[in-house]
Amino acid sequence: MYSKSLTLVCAAMVCSGAFAQAPTPEPTSTLSFNVGAVSDYRFRSIAQSSFKPAVQMGADFAHNSGVYVGIWGSNVTWIEDYVGATDGSTEVDLYAGYKREIAPNLSFDIGVIRYQYPGNTADKVLVDANTTEIYGALTFGIVTAKYSQATTNFIANMDS
Repeated sequence: MYSKSLTLVCAAMVCSGAFAQAPTPEPTSTLSFNVGAVSDYRFRSIAQSSFKPAVQMGADFAHNSGVYVGIWGSNVTWIEDYVGATDGSTEVDLYAGYKREIAPNLSFDIGVIRYQYPGNTADKVLVDANTTEIYGALTFGIVTAKYSQATTNFIANMDS
């Protein structure tokens, strides 16, 4: 009896190994989504929703080569409230970049972002609110240094 039980246990162990799955390979790319609600949307310490709630959402695609692209959006009120334009209540950001590790705990990130305000009429009051910006960042551990430079007038600020 003991011999039969031992044989069955061994057979079960051998068979269970046959059904074990191989490790899942690293995906070559990822697609992620995000949704949020905030009490006040701020960009570089400036209220974008005039101290009112904002709903935000986005999607990101990243390839393991380091290339990424994405889209993000939010409701805004600053174009009408601060610039005095009659239209422009949505921000849609389009971005792309390249991020890689240089050495352990040291990485860089370079890219471009386009802040789009569909239908905005800021150009009739000041200058167009739509902005293109390039950026570069270095990260060491948990510390990041980032530099961004607008290539157009920055969010309706003339000659910025």
